[in-house]
Amino acid sequence: MGIADNILLQTALAYKHTILVAPSANTQMLLHPATKHSLQQLKNYGFTIIPAQEKVLACG
Repeated sequence: MGIADNILLQTALAYKHTILVAPSANTQMLLHPATKHSLQQLKNYGFTIIPAQEKVLACG
């Protein structure tokens, strides 16, 4: 979204090389359309997305 209201986002927006993103969330969160859309948008901007690991979760 281009919001740079903290040092991490300011650095990410100014950085000119590859940025790796490693999402960490509950499986259902990662499958939600909003999350999928956001990750796709980051890919479109040139970010590299590291796939999440799959583990057995407490929620099943």
